[in-house]
Parts: sequence; C-alpha cells; structure tokens
Amino acid sequence: TLDLLTTPSMPEDLAVLIIAGAQQSLTSNEVDIIGRYLDGGGQVLILVNPNPPLGIRQLLSSRGINIEDGIVIDPSSYVSPNKHTPLVTEERNYAGFENILLPGATAIFPQSEYKPELVQTAEGARVIWVSENNQTQMFLLLGATEEAWLEKDFDLLKEPEFDEGIDRQSPLALGYFIFTPLIDETGRLDEEKGATLVVIGDSDFASNDHFYNDN
Repeated sequence: TLDLLTTPSMPEDLAVLIIAGAQQSLTSNEVDIIGRYLDGGGQVLILVNPNPPLGIRQLLSSRGINIEDGIVIDPSSYVSPNKHTPLVTEERNYAGFENILLPGATAIFPQSEYKPELVQTAEGARVIWVSENNQTQMFLLLGATEEAWLEKDFDLLKEPEFDEGIDRQSPLALGYFIFTPLIDETGRLDEEKGATLVVIGDSDFASNDHFYNDN
C-alpha cells in the first residue's frame, strides 16, 4: 500500500502502480504525482467501477480517457441471469486472457481527438486510437458486443431496457492499453520505452473468480 498523501513521489523501485476500485477521490496533488510518474515512463493499472470519483476521472482525462456514468448491459453475452455481468469471449478479448466476466462494469471512451486507425503489428492487423496532437497510442483490450449499451439509470430490481436518447449504444470498450513513448535527451521518440497505462472498467477483473469456464 502506498499513501500518496504522505509520499511526495513514487518509490524508485516501484514496478507498477495499481489503483483498484477507488472509492475516495484522489487529491490534485495525488493526480500530479501519478502524472509525473507516468511522464517518466511509469506503469499504472487502474481498475474502475461505474461512477468513479472525480479524481480518478481527472487522472484518466489527462491521459485521453473519459468515463461516463452508467453500467454496461450486454444482452448478447452475459453470465445468466445477470445482463449487467458482461462475458468477454475470445473474439472480443485482445489481451490473451481466458473468457472473463465483469460484474457491474463501466465503459471506457477515448476522447474525441483520438481516431481509430488500422495498423500492421507483429500479431497482424490491429485498430489503434491515435491523435494528431501527441504520440499516445490506445489499444483495445476488452470489448462488449454490438448489442450492448451503457445503462444510465440501472436498477437491480428491474429488467434493463435500452432508452433511446439517454443510454449510450455500443461500440463499448471495457479495457484499453495506452502507451506513450518517451522523448530522449536529443528530442527523439524512444519507441521502446514509455508510459504504460492499462484501464479496465471493473475492479473485480483481477480476481481469479472472474475468469470464466463454461465447460
């Protein structure tokens, strides 16, 4: 556990910073410390739940990601009987995980300046989100089906229904890998080193209980 209220900077031996299901907002100073850590090539994993606190939204916004209020409903791929527990199967799972379930997940949106672009990688053709204003690249890790939506007024006691003009229809992302290369002393981009940010729209993601086998 790392208390950023009493620590002015990240420990030099920190391998990765994990922020899982934060319920209290980050202070502006904490957001700045994490931002400087990323700018120096740090690695951060953020697991967010629906309607996260303001500080988490501000941190992600500074990295090109928006989180809207609401919970993901996926009527085409879920763990019965809960349509608010999306099941991400192999064809929408770009991280190499097993099938995973995300109970009570939220959606993750690149900001409007980021546009999808088809590129060739070692694994084949891949869509990434890029901006003309920086070198950041966003890779989709987990996606919902085309029938999914972000339910703005979820009620556990009611059958979820899509409300036109209120809820947000798919495409919806449940996880992104975001990489920003560092700039070396000569002003050149270092494609091998950079800030790594992984954002998953569910804090239960890291639990073994949520890797799903339907056999």
